Amino acid sequence: MMAKADMLAASIKTPSLIRVGDKKVDFFPGCAIIDVTFPNTFSVEIGEIQFKNYYTHTLTIKVKRRSRSHMSSGDIKWRTCLPCLKLMPCCHFESRAEDIFTINTKMLKFDLSNIVALKFILNQPSPTWKEFRIEDMTFFKKTGEDQNAPSLPNWMTKARPSPEEDVCHRDIKGVPPMDELSKQLQTMWALADKTSSHQTSATLGRFDVDGSYDINLLTYT
Repeated sequence: MMAKADMLAASIKTPSLIRVGDKKVDFFPGCAIIDVTFPNTFSVEIGEIQFKNYYTHTLTIKVKRRSRSHMSSGDIKWRTCLPCLKLMPCCHFESRAEDIFTINTKMLKFDLSNIVALKFILNQPSPTWKEFRIEDMTFFKKTGEDQNAPSLPNWMTKARPSPEEDVCHRDIKGVPPMDELSKQLQTMWALADKTSSHQTSATLGRFDVDGSYDINLLTYT
């Protein structure tokens, strides 16, 4: 996770809806644009972007990038670094509609170096949601740790482990199969629960026999 000291100061505009035809007509556009600039800097290097979704279906990010031949403040073409990232599995259902997302350099088509401005293009084709946007946008500068970050191990990136690697189905010497062990544990838990629910409320005497005490069982001090 990036440190707060690595945050970049950014100027983020409110989402601008793209309209077609007469502005007076109540038309759901399904597309919005958020412009981001970095004041008081010539260019920045971005290592990570974090934001919270609010009912946006897909996200496309375009950047205005300075090349070595454009060191002046002349016009620079926009380039797409992240095309059509799906934030919600289905635009008509609210699954992941308010999740927090992190975009790192591995998800982009190229590194975000010498960046002047960004353009976030939001899309929500479903008429179910009248409002959509992304919130709490935070930009972090690129650090040496990002460039030399080790790749994740195989067991973390595999969606489904093979039967040989799955510890839930691996036979261990001296231990019964996991399925059989699980059934035995469930039976024990059921018996323990049944026993605890049928406990008597009567007090049990320690030395009494048929309502009276045996003198030989009493201890004198």
